[in-house]
Amino acid sequence: MNQLPTLIKRLLDQFKNVVAQHKDDLEQTNILKHKINLVHPFPITAKPKSFDLGMQRKMKQEIQDLLKRGIICLSTSPYLASISVIKKKDRTI
Repeated sequence: MNQLPTLIKRLLDQFKNVVAQHKDDLEQTNILKHKINLVHPFPITAKPKSFDLGMQRKMKQEIQDLLKRGIICLSTSPYLASISVIKKKDRTI
């Protein structure tokens, strides 16, 4: 956190009650509801990205953890968007 500009540090400190400090701080919320207005009457899909076996295992583990904690849920939507995975400096995703 020492590399963040002072203004960002102040903002994060000011809103520390709503900013997750660790991934285990994340929870599901039902405070807000949103609606996505679709432009096209048909599902839009994107070609899935391919990941090496090690990354696939990490992603599956992370997804299982988020499902178990109720942060995400299974979907049967015909829409498809590829996942973007960012490795942190400590090599976690």
